[in-house]
Amino acid sequence: MSKIAIVENGKVTYRGNLPDKFQNSNMNVTGLKKIEGNWESLNAKGIFELIEVVPKYDQATHKIDGFTDDIQPGEVVQTWAVRAKIQEELDVDAELAATKYIRSRQAEYPSINELVVALWEQIIEGRPESAAILQAKREAVKIKYSKT
Repeated sequence: MSKIAIVENGKVTYRGNLPDKFQNSNMNVTGLKKIEGNWESLNAKGIFELIEVVPKYDQATHKIDGFTDDIQPGEVVQTWAVRAKIQEELDVDAELAATKYIRSRQAEYPSINELVVALWEQIIEGRPESAAILQAKREAVKIKYSKT
């Protein structure tokens, strides 16, 4: 079933999937799943199909900023508002893009524990194999997520 809106006193009080039961100031309703798809019965209880209108926009320069509800016979049309990003938001986006490689590398680098164990084995125990393997992994990650 599509998403629904529950309307009470001319205002949308719930948006989402059809609950099996709900209570508001006018009624306590259970067994809604039994009448799922019966829009005449659902509409009589203040439950309407929710139609979402999301305009196309460039995510690099604009963002979703709220919505309006238009309660119509048999449905609620929720229209998302789009606005231009302010300079501060554009600056944050640019900073995140410029440092994305750092976060990507951190997610794939060997753990600190692995590095400590490999370092111990190399320096204290004279076994450089683990350190060489981890260094190769680190270099591969650096190539995969280069700074440029």
